[in-house]
Amino acid sequence: MAERKSERGHKTVTIIDFEACSLGSASYPIEVGVALAPRADQPLHVWSTLTSPHSSWSPGVWDVRAERIHGIAQSTLENGLSATATMLKLNALLGPLGTVYCDGGDFDRFWFERLCRAAPLITPEFQLHDVSKLFVGDQRALSCMNEALDRSPPPHRAGPDAARLCQATYDALASSSLSLLAT
Repeated sequence: MAERKSERGHKTVTIIDFEACSLGSASYPIEVGVALAPRADQPLHVWSTLTSPHSSWSPGVWDVRAERIHGIAQSTLENGLSATATMLKLNALLGPLGTVYCDGGDFDRFWFERLCRAAPLITPEFQLHDVSKLFVGDQRALSCMNEALDRSPPPHRAGPDAARLCQATYDALASSSLSLLAT
């Protein structure tokens, strides 16, 4: 899949973030958020949704510490989108872009895979990569991104977290010596 390029050849950086019920091996995603900007000089577009628990996900793994951190009560998840509806929306938003980035590494990949398995009839139309892949060969720009993230505490909500990472990524790429925004 090719990454979409916008006007003047700038790469559209798209970030996805997941919030989960806990960090355990039986945890599941409770919220997903996406942030993108067609160009670094344009406003971010942010979308997020709560995800209602799939019948295969155990409510017993709910961690009250995660509830406090995210400010998401377990009872509010019944108002979220189903795993299938969430995947359909993600495909509509992200499929044409091809590649989506995250900073949660194995955790985000694990929750993404849990979401996909709960919606078996929906094939993801995009690939998930760690945001550090954008900075291969430019450690200084990666450090700039991490410093920007360190200066702003994470909101611990999927949409705002994705927006925070997207903005920090664009800012760091703009200072990159590799001209990554034009690749």
